[in-house]
Amino acid sequence: MTPKRVELRSFGGPGVIRVVEDQTLPEPGAGQVRIRVEASSLVFTDMLIRRNLYPVLKLTLPLTLGYDLVGHVDALGQGVTGIAVGDRVADLTQIGSNATHVVRPASGLVRVPPDLDATRAEPLILSYLTAYQALVREAEVPAGGKV
Repeated sequence: MTPKRVELRSFGGPGVIRVVEDQTLPEPGAGQVRIRVEASSLVFTDMLIRRNLYPVLKLTLPLTLGYDLVGHVDALGQGVTGIAVGDRVADLTQIGSNATHVVRPASGLVRVPPDLDATRAEPLILSYLTAYQALVREAEVPAGGKV
């Protein structure tokens, strides 16, 4: 399989998006894993990033789009424990997940049940975090509280 990713070399409209084929797979460094992506997002934030309007990130080009992902670990970097090749995981990346293979820190990964469809699990990553921030951080709803 030829590794591919969705890349921006300039900011702008949809016409700046390109699918790029890489010659080699990315290799994980210490504390990192490589993930073979099953599903990744295309969300409103990606449009803001594509237009360089997302205030949270200081972006440099080129960059790969994709806010989150679900996939299988297929390579481990030095010192990784608690994660094994073949584990199914999810991660909130902010950028970089629209690719066939992604290198990510092992410490930020969340396990995904093997029987949960990737296209159903993937939207839960950002949606869950958004709801959590709204309810816990902003509204300060206590544990067991009602909304």
